[in-house]
Amino acid sequence: MAPQDSVIDDAAQAVADARTRSDRAGEARALSGLGQALVNAHRVAEGHYICWQAVQLAEELGDREAQGQALTPLGLSLEELDDWTSRDGSWREFLLGSSVETEWFASRTGARSDEFYASGSYRSAYRTTELFVELAVGFVVVKFLGPFAEAFAKKLGERLGESAARAIGRLRLLWNHADDRRDLDVVLPEGARATLVLPHEFTDAARLAVIELDVTRVGGAELHWDPDTGQWRCVS
Repeated sequence: MAPQDSVIDDAAQAVADARTRSDRAGEARALSGLGQALVNAHRVAEGHYICWQAVQLAEELGDREAQGQALTPLGLSLEELDDWTSRDGSWREFLLGSSVETEWFASRTGARSDEFYASGSYRSAYRTTELFVELAVGFVVVKFLGPFAEAFAKKLGERLGESAARAIGRLRLLWNHADDRRDLDVVLPEGARATLVLPHEFTDAARLAVIELDVTRVGGAELHWDPDTGQWRCVS
């Protein structure tokens, strides 16, 4: 395990511990630490997403010190935020309610071949073609899929012999807004990939079946949910 993975694991555990204690102030600070650890590991989109969670929680709690700590990995300071607010109060609401943690592509193929898919690092080139496919990486997938993604990553980590925080970094959600198709990719060791095409009605039964499914054994496959049999079936 790389040293940065250990730091991320410890930071993720600190967040979990704070939530178990219902310690919201501790959670805000732990989220800040996790966000910084992710940014340091070049998982930038995930780190920024987590830091914005910390900023928003600290704002709710009135914890300016924690808020300032969370703003640092975002390249901002509390003083700058206060200055913008004094000039135009709407700036604060805008900044606290917005963060860019996904990327857009013209196709799923384009998304999967991009550096953002591989590492969660932002691309530098601006694309002028029509963009339909929104790509979320790692911890950002939780924003779209909720606690299911965390439960799935925990089980995946157990199968791979790694932490849930590391396993969640293997998740990629590709959402084609043109046809509303959502693909949950799992980047497996040695370059393998499993794809789960999420049904429009992602029921509890389908979620539970995903968690129990050993995707480490189906690398390269595309799986679709069959509600009649209550199973995920390979189509390729």
